[in-house]
Parts: sequence; structure tokens; C-alpha cells
Amino acid sequence: MTRSPEEDAVVQRILADPELQGILGDPDMQKVLRACQVPGVLSKYMNDKVYGPKIQKLARAGLVQLHP
Repeated sequence: MTRSPEEDAVVQRILADPELQGILGDPDMQKVLRACQVPGVLSKYMNDKVYGPKIQKLARAGLVQLHP
């Protein structure tokens, strides 16, 4: 699959951010993201002092979408 130049720029920006790499590589965070696929679970983690800011950073980077 071929990526557009815009997609390549996003990938490069993500790869250049050590904090994003750390969040994405964290096994506990991966479990949280899988759990958030269940309706109602996201709000619990968004209020968590550890996971909330990480989820917000992923959302700002365009890696996850937050739906009300």
C-alpha cells in the first residue's frame, strides 16, 4: 500500500517523538487501548492520572479518535 506525502509526514513526526514511541510500545497502554474499544470504558481511563494524558497525546497526534 502506497502512502501519500502527507501520511509519510505524519509517520515521520510520530517516529521522531520519543514520548509517542514510548506510549505506543508500552504493553499496559496497549491493553488500555484495547479495553477502550468497549463502550463506556474510555471515560474511566480518560479520568486516570496515568492513562488520561497518554490517550490525549495519542489523540492530538491523530493516532486515536475520541468519540463522545
